[in-house]
Amino acid sequence: QRVSLHRRVHHLRRAEDVRDECARIPAFVRQEALKAAAEIVRDKASDFARAIATDGIKTIREARSEVARCIKTLEIASAECRRDGGEAFRFDQAPEGADRVGWGSRRPIGVVVAITL
Repeated sequence: QRVSLHRRVHHLRRAEDVRDECARIPAFVRQEALKAAAEIVRDKASDFARAIATDGIKTIREARSEVARCIKTLEIASAECRRDGGEAFRFDQAPEGADRVGWGSRRPIGVVVAITL
């Protein structure tokens, strides 16, 4: 079933509305949510593949591959939630940074939309 452009824009705006709230979700909760999403996609893989093949120019074989890639991406993202404890950066590539170290960590920044062909 195709989703109208109006409905897609509605969902994107809703995602932006809850961006700050989602950024405060602890890593372990994000990890579990991503694992659960992977399981949902796995359980409904044939439905997703059929929708992809019906909606676009991909064959059913290509669509199945896209679904498998989606599942793997969600699993990898879930694992990354556990791994990221921050990272130290050396600043000594320039004289002003001698004996200095910076530290950063990854945090959710908001909605990301990707369109592939």
